[in-house]
Amino acid sequence: MENKKIRFYDLIILGAGPAGLTAGIYASRLGINHVVIGEEIGGQINRAYKIGNFPSESEIQGFELAQKMVKAAKDNGVDVKIGKVKRIKRERENFFVWFEDEKIEAKSIILATGTERKKLGLPREKELTGRGVHYCFVCDGAFYQDKIVAMVGGGNSALTGALYLGEIAKKVFLICIEKDKNELLAETIWIEKVINHPKIEIFWGTRIKELLGSNFLEGVKIENSVGENKRAIKLDGIFIEIGGLLNLPQMDFSSEKLDLTKEKLVKIKEDGSTNIKGFFAAGELTNGSNKMKQIVTAMSEGAIAAKSVFLYLKSNL
Repeated sequence: MENKKIRFYDLIILGAGPAGLTAGIYASRLGINHVVIGEEIGGQINRAYKIGNFPSESEIQGFELAQKMVKAAKDNGVDVKIGKVKRIKRERENFFVWFEDEKIEAKSIILATGTERKKLGLPREKELTGRGVHYCFVCDGAFYQDKIVAMVGGGNSALTGALYLGEIAKKVFLICIEKDKNELLAETIWIEKVINHPKIEIFWGTRIKELLGSNFLEGVKIENSVGENKRAIKLDGIFIEIGGLLNLPQMDFSSEKLDLTKEKLVKIKEDGSTNIKGFFAAGELTNGSNKMKQIVTAMSEGAIAAKSVFLYLKSNL
């Protein structure tokens, strides 16, 4: 790998979701020599069931919206590469990125890698993953036709997931730590639809204590937030939508360290810049947009970051 010719860009955009693709579109239109690298082209919206708050679309499947974004990016000349970034290193004023079996150099970076799904952190969760424990209801919901399932979480993803499963499964339990509908972080339209859905039963102020089953999930033990009212529920499958953790490649910046908030989000300024010169961030992994984790805010941050990179590059000619 070290003997190969190193390709050079003015900008490398890490992440190919709404923030990364939008940054790529703006970078193309601003004439920035760049590349977009992502493990999943389109990002997590590929797994969204229905999106009803995106301008121009009354309602659209997440995968369909992702494909529209990818097409728009490619139509604008964005070079999108699929693969995993293993490492980023800062040498002098530039950044080196190890992508698959290639090493790439750039003057600047926009980090838009999003988050990874949070796990419950329970014993045997890893062993039962794919055997009744799932983190993508769009991917795996179809396996549970006329079966009994649970959705864990209290945000938009969990509630829209419960509605999606309600069209497939015989019964859906929504298990959430929130004590009532006023504590849910989801939009009102989804809350009302879930509450009034005939197949969905909500366990308020509840958490999962144990996963039951040997080779496959057979049920869960639940309890309330103070460890009382314990009971077991028979299930064929469970879907977990409880947020995410930063999805960051290994970073070697010598004495420099990327500043994070107490919530472990990347600190950015209004222009998308971080505490590291030439290093910008956008999307779900930042503290920008008043921490509003929406597709439109991710896209907005991607656009702002690309414009900021343009100004940064001009000032460092």
